[in-house]
Amino acid sequence: MLGFAIFGVGRIGNIRATALQRCGNAKVLYVVDVDEKRVAEFAAKFECEGQSDASRVLSDPRVDAVLVCTNTMAHADVVRAAVLAGKHVFCEKPLALSYQVTDELCKIGTH
Repeated sequence: MLGFAIFGVGRIGNIRATALQRCGNAKVLYVVDVDEKRVAEFAAKFECEGQSDASRVLSDPRVDAVLVCTNTMAHADVVRAAVLAGKHVFCEKPLALSYQVTDELCKIGTH
C-alpha cells in the first residue's frame, strides 16, 4: 500500500484524492493546508488526517509520495521540502514560476 499526503484542499486536491481512492494500492494518509475548516471537511470526506504542520507529515515514514495541489505560488516550497524529506513528488503545473527555481528544484531531486 502506497501512502500519500495531499497538499492543498481545493478542487484539484479533491480530484486527486478521489482518483487515489479508486486505486487498490493507494491510501491518502494526510491532507495539509492552512484552511482548518476545509482541512477538516476534506479529512472527513477522504478518511485521512488533516494537518497544518507540513514537517510532521513529511517526517512520517508511511508517506511514500506527496501530491502538490496548492496554489502555484506555494508549489516550489512544498516540492523542495518534500524532495528533501525523501518523498516522491507529483506536482500540478507549473512546477515553479521561474526557470531558475525550476532548475534548482530539478537539481535537488538528483542528489
